[in-house]
Amino acid sequence: MKTIHKACTSAITGVLLASAFPALASDQSPWLSAAGSGEVSVGYVSQSANRFFAGDTELSLPTDLELQTLFVGVSYGITDRLSIDAQFGYGESDFAVNPVLSPQGGLSGITDSKIGLRYSLYNTDGAAITARGSVIIEGDYDTGAITAIGDGDSGLEVALLAGKIFDSGFAISGEAGYRTRGSDIPDEWFGGMTGSYAFNDTIGAYVGYQLVRSDGDLDVGATGFTPQRFPEVDEDYNLANAGLSFNFSDSWSAGIGYGKKLDGRNTAKSDFWNVSAVYSF
Repeated sequence: MKTIHKACTSAITGVLLASAFPALASDQSPWLSAAGSGEVSVGYVSQSANRFFAGDTELSLPTDLELQTLFVGVSYGITDRLSIDAQFGYGESDFAVNPVLSPQGGLSGITDSKIGLRYSLYNTDGAAITARGSVIIEGDYDTGAITAIGDGDSGLEVALLAGKIFDSGFAISGEAGYRTRGSDIPDEWFGGMTGSYAFNDTIGAYVGYQLVRSDGDLDVGATGFTPQRFPEVDEDYNLANAGLSFNFSDSWSAGIGYGKKLDGRNTAKSDFWNVSAVYSF
């Protein structure tokens, strides 16, 4: 069961690294670390897009929009039912100077950070239900462009997580949550599902699906839109991805994966490649 659990952790890391609001495995796993133990996760994401949804109209970009991001996450079990999680990152984008989409061209900076708690509501025979609450801390970057690293404000996020690990090596997990921030940034509902399978003690595979729905009412290019109002747009997307996870020992695991936004609104139609490593202690 421990091997399957580690495969699930690597899988969830890969799925979440391919999201528009990246997070590492521990934060969105329904399975908590035991008291006094934890995980350190490191992930790298390369994102590229040559298409963009202005409202729900798909358009070609004048050049590729690229984003490289490095993330670090730490989780620690305070008790067997309560853990604390923290996540940090740095991102750098590349794009041509454009008066509407990117007045400054590419941008870089420290991403939004998250610090939160997870509380286990149920954990028996591989099945888990967990509640999560997190504080979002605004990063150090410029906004007002398609190349921005984030939306530029702090906020709160809550979610309910659930999962089941089977003796066969198969596992499934999911989450549903709500995110709110200030400065006229629309609130968001989000959710996702991940399925993984451990072929043996070393190799596993996963597939995942995520969606985000914003309650905003501003579209890129619509009346009243300016680059400074990029954080206010109604951004929705659906994303699918898949990958492999590898367990090297009781302490080390890693993953590699690919993801793609299938459709959306006011968002880049991006492809994602990611690699990740998890150290358990």
